[in-house]
Amino acid sequence: MKIFSFLTKDPQEQKNIAIAGSGDICRHVYAQLQGGPLLQAFRVELGFSHTQIGFVGTPGWFINFVMTFFASFFADKISRRSLAVCLMILATLLTPVTELIISLGPAVLRETTVAFYIQMIVSMFTAPFAALYAVLVATLYIRAIHNNIRGRYIAMVGMASGIIGFGLGLLAPIALKHLSFPYGYACWSCAIIVFQTTCGLLMLKVTELPDLAEAKLPPKISPFKNFANVVKLREFQVLMPANILRGFGDGAGGFIVAVAMKQGLDTTAVGWTTAILPVASFCATGIIGVCSDKFGAGKLLPIINTLLVIGLIGSLFCMKQSLLSSTTFFVTCYFLWYMMQQMEANAIPLVHYDVVPTEVIGAFTGVRLFCLNVTMGLSGMAVGFALDHTKAIIVFGVCGAFKIIAGLLYYASVVVLKHNK
Repeated sequence: MKIFSFLTKDPQEQKNIAIAGSGDICRHVYAQLQGGPLLQAFRVELGFSHTQIGFVGTPGWFINFVMTFFASFFADKISRRSLAVCLMILATLLTPVTELIISLGPAVLRETTVAFYIQMIVSMFTAPFAALYAVLVATLYIRAIHNNIRGRYIAMVGMASGIIGFGLGLLAPIALKHLSFPYGYACWSCAIIVFQTTCGLLMLKVTELPDLAEAKLPPKISPFKNFANVVKLREFQVLMPANILRGFGDGAGGFIVAVAMKQGLDTTAVGWTTAILPVASFCATGIIGVCSDKFGAGKLLPIINTLLVIGLIGSLFCMKQSLLSSTTFFVTCYFLWYMMQQMEANAIPLVHYDVVPTEVIGAFTGVRLFCLNVTMGLSGMAVGFALDHTKAIIVFGVCGAFKIIAGLLYYASVVVLKHNK
């Protein structure tokens, strides 16, 4: 693994970079497919309303934030983190497997009401594992790769996954154009299953570094006392207002494709949107990885969130513009929104790793994600309901305002915490 010697001289850390990096590449690819525009398009073609799209994951969100609360209790106390992360990833395979069954199974499974309740039930089952993974992976990475090279690590992983994902993504518009519904989506589900399984098996091989691992596990306390201890942290109190506003602002992102399709955008455009997501991720992680090591992630967030909102609002006008085709205009706006969303998602953990004490990062991450999941779940339901009863520009505008304010608050929070140090 000497190819990574320019980052670190530690052989085990070089091995971690190779293994975790390969796993992250697979994770980025399957995440772009599973949570991207194809899922929204699939639900639109199944006949879901905006309200149903907003509510389909509600039980999952509820269980997710409850489990995140308890995850914060033992995240720093579990000893075999790599095994735990692997199991959490493999458990969530039920989601793409279910989508594959809906696509290829009896026609009754594709009836709107039936598909809606199936996806709600699956969301409820997989939510605990997704919540635990989100918390545990932070405790693994902070002990497997040193902080001074994480930005460049993220950049390399993002760029590699962008190249691989783009090649795979080019098949999406071809599949949706030439394969009748639902067979194009069946291909999409199979690809997710392959990459997600590979990711889980790779994460099993990540090894914690002796100088980053704790000498002994922290003492056990009740989850409620653990929650209270995190809430008392100055870092938590300063960072949480921005985190909560971020969650409320994220609700609109899950409806960009649905709104455009209900306005008349065809599925081929959705395919091209899927194809460019890895390119957006490539650009995002490359920029944020290098710039965060040089300037600090917190300073970039106000700019990132402002550009994100431009892409979000611009997507609403894909069927009304005259300079470009509706497909080109929509793909451009979605590209901008997604790239900034990825930059934000990568920048925020780097902010936390920089200002939050290592010994409580697991507990802090659990409580932070607990708060974020609550706000995102509420926002998703509210946005879906609002889109069926009012103009999309108003709904997206409110969410956009939340995002811009959140970016400014993150910057101010980092300044305050750095100054106090």
